[in-house]
Amino acid sequence: MLNDLLYAGQIKEGDKLKVTYEGERISYNAEQILNAGTDKEEIILHVDSNLYFITSMAIDGTSWAKNVQIEAI
Repeated sequence: MLNDLLYAGQIKEGDKLKVTYEGERISYNAEQILNAGTDKEEIILHVDSNLYFITSMAIDGTSWAKNVQIEAI
């Protein structure tokens, strides 16, 4: 599934995210953002377990992270 609403620079450190992985919706916090706003932007979800996704891959549907959305507060 393509994520047309997501774009680089949108997610900020501390944002709560909903991500679909293998059909299941999972909540994560964005711990760190590397290369923010670029085509190489990485969203670090858990530093210790090296859990992250690259925004451009989430947008084009090639990432493990599908349907990435920022949770409303």
